[in-house]
Amino acid sequence: MYRQEKIPGKIGNVEGIKSAKVCVYNFLFLVSAGDASITEAKRQGEISRIHSVEIEVSSFLFIFVRRHCLILTGD
Repeated sequence: MYRQEKIPGKIGNVEGIKSAKVCVYNFLFLVSAGDASITEAKRQGEISRIHSVEIEVSSFLFIFVRRHCLILTGD
């Protein structure tokens, strides 16, 4: 009924000091809300150099509600 996945993606071998998490929500594949783009994460976290991009996907009852989040770390 509930599912959560994390997909890590390191770029280089240096940990970032700053981080930002942006999400988009989807209801029944009909309505979406939010912005989970790298551009938005860079803006919110004031990040100029990216060190890692992680994707987190959560769903409830498979298709009713889905959340896609992008977690960005960098300097």
